[in-house]
Amino acid sequence: MTFLRDPLSHRLSLYKFGVRKGHNWVNGYTLNEYIKSETNFFARVLECDETNYKKVLRSYFFVGILEKNKSSIEKLGKLIGRSVNFEIPHVNQTNSITELSKLSQKEIDDFKTANHLDYKIYQFALERLNLN
Repeated sequence: MTFLRDPLSHRLSLYKFGVRKGHNWVNGYTLNEYIKSETNFFARVLECDETNYKKVLRSYFFVGILEKNKSSIEKLGKLIGRSVNFEIPHVNQTNSITELSKLSQKEIDDFKTANHLDYKIYQFALERLNLN
C-alpha cells in the first residue's frame, strides 16, 4: 500500500519542509534549482520505468492519492471491510501551495516535462482510484 501526490506538489512540499526544518539537503538551493535537482522520484522509489509502471502499480494492494485523501481512505476501508467513520487528521502540513506562486509557468512546464514518467504514474494511480 502507498499514497502518491501530484509530483510538483510533492517536490514543493519537500522543499518547504526542508527549509523550515533547516535540513542540509535544501541548503544553498533556490526553489527552482531544488525542483530541478531530481527527476522522476516516484519512478525511482517504485523501481519502475515507462514499460512497467502500470504493472508495478497494479502489484500494490492499494494506491491512494493524497489530494483525494478522504475518498482514498474510504475506498481502502471498503477493500478491507472496515467502515471509516472518523476524520483522519492531516498533520505535518507545509502549505506548499505558497511555493507554487513563486514559480513561472515555464518553470512549471519544464518540471512536468522532466518528470513525465512520474506524471504518468500519478495519472494511472488516479484512474485506478476512480475505477474502484
